Amino acid sequence: SSHGMDGLPTSQFSSFLSFSHNSLWRSAGISHPGRVRTLNEDAILLQAELGVWAVADGMGGHEAGDEASSILMERLQDLSPKSRWSDRVEHVENCILEAHREIQRYALRMGEDRIIGSTVVAVVLAEHYGACLWVGDSRCYHASTKDLQLVSRDHSYVNALIDAKRMSANQAEQHPKRHVLTKAVGVTSPLLLSIELFPIQPADRIVLCSDGFYRDTALHQVIDELKQMQPELFIDDICAEHLKGRVSDNFSLIVIERKERISQ
Repeated sequence: SSHGMDGLPTSQFSSFLSFSHNSLWRSAGISHPGRVRTLNEDAILLQAELGVWAVADGMGGHEAGDEASSILMERLQDLSPKSRWSDRVEHVENCILEAHREIQRYALRMGEDRIIGSTVVAVVLAEHYGACLWVGDSRCYHASTKDLQLVSRDHSYVNALIDAKRMSANQAEQHPKRHVLTKAVGVTSPLLLSIELFPIQPADRIVLCSDGFYRDTALHQVIDELKQMQPELFIDDICAEHLKGRVSDNFSLIVIERKERISQ
């Protein structure tokens, strides 16, 4: 693909793309309305300097879902870069809980009967390890030299049935209620976040995405490209492919690369 003045690839998606790099991380993200909807209720956050990235998928429609996801991202921007990793993890958790209360207040002011809320998946990364915090069905994947692992686990109706041994994973994929969440920020009270810790090696990739992406594109089928390409080039390729489909939903995708050598 052609390259712009600053050496970054120029892309058909440039208006939807974000970048964030530092000595340890290289990352790119896209949040796109898809091919059917004009409103994008998704939101993304890329802050390599803080080691924090996030995807939120809002629900509720105009002046509701888009507002919920942006409240989350605004809250998550309040971090200070100096703090220790464990403090940042705690801070991210508190930010999500604050956003939860703020979205609830916003919904009361709107005073309508619609549900206003959002999913969120966030990672707080340090040189050798990371924490994933999530609510809902936006996902975090971790690609190491060995394999691709799903770090998060959807807070969904079908997963609850799988856990209760009342349904198989294959049945869940076809289930009419597969989109139904058991938790959402701004909706579920009291809100309990899930958190998972994982080790990080040089050259690993971490992927955050909303269901609008993973329901139509299987990451494990493009694992080689994911591991070999720079994040922004991978996103460019995968989104061009993704947008050949119907793409009735908004979709968001962040790819984070842990650099092999720490640059200055």
